[in-house]
Amino acid sequence: SPWPHSFNAKFNATPSRFSLESAIMRVASSTVSLRADVANYESPVVVADYRVNLHAPDLNAMSSLKAAGDVAVSGNMHYQYDKNRPPLRSVVVTGVIESDALFAASSSGRLEVRRLQGKYELANGSFKTDGLKAELLDGQVEANVHVRDLDRTPTSRVQAALRNISLQAAQQ
Repeated sequence: SPWPHSFNAKFNATPSRFSLESAIMRVASSTVSLRADVANYESPVVVADYRVNLHAPDLNAMSSLKAAGDVAVSGNMHYQYDKNRPPLRSVVVTGVIESDALFAASSSGRLEVRRLQGKYELANGSFKTDGLKAELLDGQVEANVHVRDLDRTPTSRVQAALRNISLQAAQQ
């Protein structure tokens, strides 16, 4: 059966500006909220704030994986049209990801992630996250990820520190 869902938006539009005062989409127990302003339609400038709250059990109906917990992603976006640059090089998205606890189980094992937190940025065609931290597999992980040239041939660099990780914990 389909998931319960809703969408509500409040906006104001004029010949020179569009303001999305609020938009809230709910699917099952997960929500996406957005506020945005668009100015200068001929050469747009967009400024937005967003928040996504994903309730992991909402995904259980799509997979044999059984999930629990919640993840929140929030931040802001800025885009300024530039006829000489691809859109991916003209947009800046910054934000944070947080979760107190996430659980996933399948027939081959389980994974528990606690205290997930980190900051991310998409800018000038590159994505990076610095200081992504989580507790999992009875230990801790801290990682930095940098992916450059997303609009061309991407190159990636990942640095990770793993402390007290137990692969046996995933099989329990």
